[in-house]
Amino acid sequence: SSNKRLPWDIELIERFEVRWSWHGLSDNEGLPWNLELIERFEDRWDWTRLSFSHELPWSIELIERFEDRWDWDKVCSNILQWSDLLVKMFFSHDINISIFARENSNLNKLVQTLSTEQVQKILLHSSKQKNT
Repeated sequence: SSNKRLPWDIELIERFEVRWSWHGLSDNEGLPWNLELIERFEDRWDWTRLSFSHELPWSIELIERFEDRWDWDKVCSNILQWSDLLVKMFFSHDINISIFARENSNLNKLVQTLSTEQVQKILLHSSKQKNT
């Protein structure tokens, strides 16, 4: 399941679907990651592991399509290119910003990709969390 050198495609995965370690597949950088593959095996993936993956074809479409499956704390520490929509999605899931900041080794890179307005939204959200 973690072998990156196999000729991975949907047919191979389907052929041995009940035998794979889906935790291992969810971490496998050798898979041809695309929306079709993720949708086809949606109920089998380890979504926490996928949420960490740098190999997924991250896009607004992908995030929205599986919005209820993501481990949002993990997604937020993974994605480095933040749009206004991603910032809005981040807050719609009421992520604890202090946990995110503590666990995110890429926080400096993340902050550098945000606009001033996005940083202000995060700081405002963070101060509201402290007051609740």
